[in-house]
Amino acid sequence: MDVTEVIDHHGDTIVRAAYDGDFDKTDLPNPVILTNYFSVRDNKIVSLVIILNKPSEYDDTMTVSVPTPLDAYIEATNNQDAEALVGLFAEDAVVHDEGQEYRGLEGVRAWRAKSEQGYSYTVEPKSVVERDGLKVLTAKVEGSFPGSPVDLAFDFMLRGGRIAGLAIHP
Repeated sequence: MDVTEVIDHHGDTIVRAAYDGDFDKTDLPNPVILTNYFSVRDNKIVSLVIILNKPSEYDDTMTVSVPTPLDAYIEATNNQDAEALVGLFAEDAVVHDEGQEYRGLEGVRAWRAKSEQGYSYTVEPKSVVERDGLKVLTAKVEGSFPGSPVDLAFDFMLRGGRIAGLAIHP
């Protein structure tokens, strides 16, 4: 394993590394580049998420088809339009971000205020998949925060054309 980058992101450690060795590399790029997101508490790893990075020949100019209301979420976020963003959520929505939970529209409003406090950022979609009834958006988040840019997953639960739940994680 050759470590190419180590970042501290909100108390979590992100390690990007190239892996090589004797394992089945069928349909994998060579070398395999993985990003490892470690959450450490009390000197113990409490969670680990490993993501296979895109091959270098991937065309960054490719566009990603993003369904509504995810496209509206991205637009409101990138325009820093908190009221438009809050309007996309159901009244009983729940947001999980950076280890905190926010409930209802006032909770969503408080989450946005906290997220934007002192930082500006944009969200660039990389992929959208459906998994376990959720729309999962993977995006590059880039801005004026430590560790920028970072790839994050946004797990959206949709109900009646609104965002009923959102969990953001590495």
